[in-house]
Amino acid sequence: MDASDTDHLSRPQAIDRIREQLKALADDEHCACAVAAGFGIFCGGFRALSDDEFRRRFAWIATKRPQASREQLKALVSLYHLGRQEVRNAALC
Repeated sequence: MDASDTDHLSRPQAIDRIREQLKALADDEHCACAVAAGFGIFCGGFRALSDDEFRRRFAWIATKRPQASREQLKALVSLYHLGRQEVRNAALC
């Protein structure tokens, strides 16, 4: 591939393309942030947080479920984000 095969996009156009791809990969259980983190892009999602920091950041979920695994809590947080997205009628959370 040479330079003539490369799309040249403005920043807003590039962001729109990324959003469209994330929307296509998200589902009823995984918000766009979780999808992006699964690919290791952007902030890295919850992987950047230690278990303690993750539980502190989402204490209002974690304290009610002290025996929940990190994976269970991540699933609940993703559902929370999807709920916010739906309530706000937003394309992405």
